[in-house]
Amino acid sequence: MEVLQKARALYEKGEMHDALEVAQVACERQPKDAEAWWLLGCISRYTDMPAASDDAFRRAASLSRK
Repeated sequence: MEVLQKARALYEKGEMHDALEVAQVACERQPKDAEAWWLLGCISRYTDMPAASDDAFRRAASLSRK
């Protein structure tokens, strides 16, 4: 299973700690993937990490404009 798909599946199952770790790996492996950064932003927001969430959402927005 692709890393991003795995992160999304964990997020949907509510396994936030694992989803966060896998989403971070997805962003490291695919730093230009806006969807990976968006998912990391969602998970970070859900896990009460607003600064990290804002950073990830900004990165996703920047990448989606390109």
